[in-house]
Amino acid sequence: MFRNEKASISRAPNEITFHPATLAGMALVAALLSLLERRLEHSPEFPVGLLLGQLTVLATVLLNGLFLILGGEADYHLMVMLTIIVHLPLAVIEGVVLGFIIEFLARVKPEMIGWSSETGSRSQESEVGGQKSEVGKEAIRL
Repeated sequence: MFRNEKASISRAPNEITFHPATLAGMALVAALLSLLERRLEHSPEFPVGLLLGQLTVLATVLLNGLFLILGGEADYHLMVMLTIIVHLPLAVIEGVVLGFIIEFLARVKPEMIGWSSETGSRSQESEVGGQKSEVGKEAIRL
């Protein structure tokens, strides 16, 4: 009897998290946020860097955990969970730093990340007296 109560308690959070109404609500929020992001017309450099930074840290941790669980003779499940939890804030920090670096490089030297000057984030061009002047390009070249 005690075993059944323990199993029902441990499954209760998963039943709420993976309930179809919860999943539909999360999908709706994600769709609304992506539409809002499109309407704001932000440049894609920072989100791309954020995604790449977070995915590299999380993929590294997941591969580490996979090899510990499958290759070890001892039970490393607790160690793997602890490693994943510790690396979550590091993944956020890595994503933010890489996002700012990619955004900066797209503005300053887009060919360094494989983009042409025309596809950089913000063109920094302004119309002054009928002539186009590139703001900041001369300062960058110095």
